[in-house]
Amino acid sequence: MSSYTTVSIDPEFDFDLSGSGLSHKSRLTSPIHPFKKRRNRIYGQLKHAVQPLLSLRSARRTLAFIIFNLLIIFILLSWCNSTDSLALRSFAYLTVFDFFTLITCMISIWSTANQMSQSDEGTIVFNYERIEVVSVFSSVVLASLGSIFILKECIIRIIDQPEVSIGRLLPGLLVGFLFHVMITLSVNNKPLQCITNASQSSVLQEHMADMSQTLCSIIPALSKILLPRINPFLLTSFIGALLLFLTNLLIQMNLYYFADTASAILISACTLCTMWPVATCSARVLLNTTPPYLLGQLDKLLSEAQTLDGVLEIRNERFYTVSLSVNNKKRYHNGLTMVGSINVRVRRDADEQMVLAHVTHRLSPLVSHLTVQVSKDDWSSVPMVSSGVINIPRAVRSTSGSKPNSASSSIIYGFNKPAAAVAPMPHNPSKYTTTIAEKKSADDFSFAPTKSKPQIKSLAPPSAGSNIARMYKAAGFSTPPPSKPSTNMLKQVSGTKLATGILNSANLKLTKS
Repeated sequence: MSSYTTVSIDPEFDFDLSGSGLSHKSRLTSPIHPFKKRRNRIYGQLKHAVQPLLSLRSARRTLAFIIFNLLIIFILLSWCNSTDSLALRSFAYLTVFDFFTLITCMISIWSTANQMSQSDEGTIVFNYERIEVVSVFSSVVLASLGSIFILKECIIRIIDQPEVSIGRLLPGLLVGFLFHVMITLSVNNKPLQCITNASQSSVLQEHMADMSQTLCSIIPALSKILLPRINPFLLTSFIGALLLFLTNLLIQMNLYYFADTASAILISACTLCTMWPVATCSARVLLNTTPPYLLGQLDKLLSEAQTLDGVLEIRNERFYTVSLSVNNKKRYHNGLTMVGSINVRVRRDADEQMVLAHVTHRLSPLVSHLTVQVSKDDWSSVPMVSSGVINIPRAVRSTSGSKPNSASSSIIYGFNKPAAAVAPMPHNPSKYTTTIAEKKSADDFSFAPTKSKPQIKSLAPPSAGSNIARMYKAAGFSTPPPSKPSTNMLKQVSGTKLATGILNSANLKLTKS
């Protein structure tokens, strides 16, 4: 019995089982899995999502602002409870809004990084930009709800006004105002800036427009902040700080505690007036509507596109906004991405590609993604009867040789339905005669069903006499009817013969014609 030498050879370390691969390290550390492992744990999924963000400097800076904002919110809310001031609480809700805007900025950075990473892999990414619009809309709506709750508490305090401690009003004023200004000016929140620029001016901005121009004429350095219009959130923070200062002054001088409730109402009203245009604009983007201020510009561009060479008509135009264009190098009309589709009818001899390029270039200042359907004006291939136009009657010539008095048949076309063929008329009227009622029924081309009129028949004396005898016998008379007809019957017979002669002569004339 031969002895065998056992060698610990692992196929992972030595693929050809030759023993030469024992010194090399294996590339396989586990069984082969054709798919990636699923991250079942929440910690693994969170680490996989956060780890790419921490490598970006802007994301790390935004995360530091979020942590610092949470600390400011905790301090201000604790001071609101100690002072029992609704005005300070309403002003502190601006820092809560700053927290949501920082979350929106972080989502924007994450979506941008995710799009760039997946675009490098060759994957087509959709609907990441709409996440930013949803986050802006949510933050604005939550800030508005906080103001509504403050207004509800103010109505309750009008009846029973408690005492307000003013020991921490000024510190809370300074902390909240400085932090809000720092967040507004230092953080580059692209989604919020795009929607703010695309939205309409608030009531506060319209009242501050003349004052801003006057201040910029005196101090030109303020033009970067105040022109073309001041930031609405910065303006709300400034008004809230001013109202808090007046509240502290009135309570300290006259113990006028109702000033706190009045200031809370005014700060909440200013917050609602500021958030309403931003919420409306973001809601319009989510609903895929066209901004009202762009309708006139779109009509102007469409009228210019219709004057291009080869364009006959532009119809079925549809334009709507889908997302923000914060990631594009070229921003379309204040940062909103518009898409549209039109149908262009061109001449038969026009170049379709040239017309497509010209129309797209003409609408490109407003519409970033345009779908153009070009159709040529090929009217000769479409039957005219399909559009309700009646064709001119045409005659189909007979195949037989034409003779001077030969009969020819014709077919009349109308309403896309051929009528019955007219039978040829012979020249011998004695062999074939027709009445007026028969000819009318043969030449009737109407679609409505027509009732055939009773034909005029000549009276036959033998059959008439036999019929009259039967009628007398059925009535019970024993005497036979008179053999000689009455004068009325003679008049009827003579009138019938006269009418028959007139009809025969009319038919003869029609046949000759």
